[in-house]
Amino acid sequence: MTLMGSKPRAVGEARWSAAELLTPLLACAFALGLVLAAWYTSVIHPHSTVKLVGKLLWKNASVRPPVLLVLTLLGWAGVIRVCRSAGMPLDLVLGGSVQPAGATLRSACVLLALVVGFRAAHVVASETPGLTWRPWLTTNLSLHLVILLAALLPAGLSGASRRSLVSTLVESVIAPFAPVTFWHVIVADYLTSMAKAFSDLQLTACLSPGILAHYGDFYATEHAG
Repeated sequence: MTLMGSKPRAVGEARWSAAELLTPLLACAFALGLVLAAWYTSVIHPHSTVKLVGKLLWKNASVRPPVLLVLTLLGWAGVIRVCRSAGMPLDLVLGGSVQPAGATLRSACVLLALVVGFRAAHVVASETPGLTWRPWLTTNLSLHLVILLAALLPAGLSGASRRSLVSTLVESVIAPFAPVTFWHVIVADYLTSMAKAFSDLQLTACLSPGILAHYGDFYATEHAG
């Protein structure tokens, strides 16, 4: 996923329709309904709203990065919208064609649908006694993998803008041997603001293998023979 495109957009990305938001928003609503139904009818977990919100948004390092990514995209869509409404020539200021705010908003909504969907899978699975896998960590890691695969796909959501973002990152690394524009500064500022998300990803990558290996060994020992 990306914030915007600093290079000319592909023809397919130049337009968007508000109707494109309907599907991901309906998916979010359906998944959230599953979460609420499973949580408040649970016979295993306490019906605490605070704990539920924490599980969905900030409980630990494996939870926060996708949520922060969604918030970043929503924030950038808002920035574009405000600047356009004020008549600011963003294409001139940032040195390239800017993706419409609605297209960025659609990407954020699709990501949000994925996040809520995977959270729903965890909450529903947690109500099943005798599980042989860790639904909390497994679903969070699966969500990270799905987002990574979506970001690596050459087409799909904001494909040209994602390629532009990668190009901008490369140009920033090799500066001053490549031109630096205000868009490069904006990208660097956003990356700096996401330091917490990168720290959470590092912790998740370091701790998850050990947790899963320990759980696998424990389960094998408990069921040996």
